[in-house]
Amino acid sequence: MTPLEQISSMVEDANPSRSMETLMRRHVKLLEEAGETSGAWLSLTQPGDYKKIVPADLFEELVDLAIIALDLAMTPETHEEAAVQAARVHGCLSDPPVFGRRRHDGVPFLVSSAARLAQSGIDACLGVRRWEGGELDRHRLELARLASMALRVPLADITHETFDPVAVASRKMVKWRTIIALREAALASASPAF
Repeated sequence: MTPLEQISSMVEDANPSRSMETLMRRHVKLLEEAGETSGAWLSLTQPGDYKKIVPADLFEELVDLAIIALDLAMTPETHEEAAVQAARVHGCLSDPPVFGRRRHDGVPFLVSSAARLAQSGIDACLGVRRWEGGELDRHRLELARLASMALRVPLADITHETFDPVAVASRKMVKWRTIIALREAALASASPAF
């Protein structure tokens, strides 16, 4: 199993209750992660930057971006479709990512793609546009490819360090599961008893 497939399985297991109801919030979260990724890249590639960002910080943001993109890609239209949608996402993860040709082109291209996908999802949630035909499936496929790009973005021109995306994602999944459990408990306690 590739690191991306391992992370995809972790994401699938961590949020079994994902639904279309929270789609807009998670597209906004994708936009937030794109901003954090771009901020880390800008700081890392600016000589003498005061923030003291290290390559590991950028890698952490790339993993965050991949996690949110995978979660969005796995969002089913109905509860019954959940396993089918997750299988579709797992099936497209081996597609090789496409990057630009210039130095540092990988991260800006990735951030631009994430922002475009987030905007498209937010517009659809707000009713500004509608996903027609196979547009939702194409959107999901692009989100899965975005995750693939985030974990494969070339960083050789920035650092020669190697990073373990599965270890980073495992640590983040513990926190994510805790947040999901707390949110579900708060919702359950706020619901009136019947």
